[in-house]
Amino acid sequence: LAGLIVVAATMAVLPASASAACPMPSAPTTFSTSWNGGSGHYNNDANWSNSAPTAVCDASTPAAGAYTVTMNAGSNAKSMTIGGAGSNPTLQISAENANTNLLVVSGALSIASGASLTLVCNVAPPGCGAPNVSAPTISNAGTFTVDATVNGMPFISGQLTNTGTMQFNHTAKFNNGAVTNQSTFNIADGVTVTSSGSRGVMRPSCAG
Repeated sequence: LAGLIVVAATMAVLPASASAACPMPSAPTTFSTSWNGGSGHYNNDANWSNSAPTAVCDASTPAAGAYTVTMNAGSNAKSMTIGGAGSNPTLQISAENANTNLLVVSGALSIASGASLTLVCNVAPPGCGAPNVSAPTISNAGTFTVDATVNGMPFISGQLTNTGTMQFNHTAKFNNGAVTNQSTFNIADGVTVTSSGSRGVMRPSCAG
């Protein structure tokens, strides 16, 4: 589906389990934490410069090269930037535990060119639930994939602008706002992507 796709819906806040991570401020301030590099588990404090993200942290994965960051428990972040110049990470969200949701509370979720975000199940079925992603705005210049291995109905909540590739290999739902597509939007055969309202049903197409 190419061009402009607009879906009207109602905002829903998805719960995410807390992480003992980037410290809470005693006064208004800005905290940040960045991925140290190489593949590893998102929820491990040691893999981040200032511990794993929390709702007061601007989180980023700017480390150079290609690597995989695996989230298998929920997390909050103030903002999240995946990738950047010379950085080609994949953030995998595998719902192996309850409430495996990525909740960006006030900033943007940005996926840079060459970076990827994948909703996936990394264990044998029925070992996963449905991973969810929520942010006020989502900007995808890389690749956002809903993998065929996920279970249930993944939700993507937030106003999304796609200038990269959206790939749906499993049924999913947009739970809020507008979806503006300016590049490639692929929906596999037999897969349906819907909005949470009565409009905006998206069906498979031959090309983006």
